Amino acid sequence: MGVSVFPIVIGFVLGPIIESYFRQGLIMAYGDPWQFVTRPTAAAFLALTLLLLISPYILEKALGMKKPRMS
Repeated sequence: MGVSVFPIVIGFVLGPIIESYFRQGLIMAYGDPWQFVTRPTAAAFLALTLLLLISPYILEKALGMKKPRMS
């Protein structure tokens, strides 16, 4: 199928833990999800995450790099 199993296992292991901490953070913020983006540290992590998610597309367009085809 061509899909690595490792990220799926990591998702199943860390998913409930992250969900629990997210719920706890929402309780501490009195249900206001904007607390996650209005704090400077949280906003920096969010910006870094977005940059890492879109950087492959930016590099592909800017440098003309092509992904190798898998057959």
